[in-house]
Amino acid sequence: MRKVIAQEAEVLKIAKLTDTDKLVYLEAAVTRLSVQATMYSQSLSEQKYNKILEWLSASPYYNHHQFVSQSRLPGLGKWLLNHKDYIDWQTSSSSSLLLLHGITGSGKSMLCSVIVDSLLSIANNDPFAAPFGYIYCANPDFERARYSSDDVMRSILGQLALDTTGRRKIKDFLCSEYERQIATARVDGLDLMKLRTQDCVRLILELAEQDPLTIIIDAIDTVKENERHALISTLKGIVLEADNVVKILITSRSSNCTTIAPAADKQIQITSHETQQDMESFVNHLIDTAVTSKLLLEGKVSPALHSMLIQALLDGAGEM
Repeated sequence: MRKVIAQEAEVLKIAKLTDTDKLVYLEAAVTRLSVQATMYSQSLSEQKYNKILEWLSASPYYNHHQFVSQSRLPGLGKWLLNHKDYIDWQTSSSSSLLLLHGITGSGKSMLCSVIVDSLLSIANNDPFAAPFGYIYCANPDFERARYSSDDVMRSILGQLALDTTGRRKIKDFLCSEYERQIATARVDGLDLMKLRTQDCVRLILELAEQDPLTIIIDAIDTVKENERHALISTLKGIVLEADNVVKILITSRSSNCTTIAPAADKQIQITSHETQQDMESFVNHLIDTAVTSKLLLEGKVSPALHSMLIQALLDGAGEM
């Protein structure tokens, strides 16, 4: 009864305010809700936090991102952030799946790192920024923790639900799931089972009831061939079923897009026209480095030869 009376009093209070005052009042109310939402997390001991991290994923996703990002030339990939279809995908109030594709060597991972850095910048400047997760998939010969559907989805779930800023917080629903899985394992006398793709989807959809989400997956065509189609269908299912706005961006080689393209709401193809400025910057950097280190003609390269070398490399680069 007290809650009902309090709610009625708040409604009457709003009714007496001017339009401007109402906006200020409602903005404060939204802020309160945002602050309250952050309370649906538990602070954990370092030991338990690390155990949950290990249970979710062994993939050092941030190290993979740093490896790609740090090798990127300044300014590379800005064309993508200004691309109409990317802006539409990013700013739309509807859930959608965007496919970025190009030939081998066209810079898909580099472009993915541009997007991830953009999202990291937003998260660092806005404590209430929507959660996002990313992963750079890889060939099984390179690293096995990045090529199965289960591995991909566990890594994404972990990033969406865990606070990795050093405060060792975890969303309540994921902590409950961990405890439930431990209890089940004890009863059955088994080792703690890792989450499967369907488990991760269930928990991501539960998280989407609270927050809008963004998911970035690079090189999805390197996921196990017998799991790739199911993973893409899973991602599309999240887009369609989520209660909140969910944005998903995936990258792939164009030659492997047959089963991927139908699931995409939008596509961006990496072409030589789009990447011309990036390629010119890269070739200039390559030749300048070779000349400065005297690896090319002992550093004795005339301006005319310098220009000829740049043009020859650009002509042979195509869409790479």
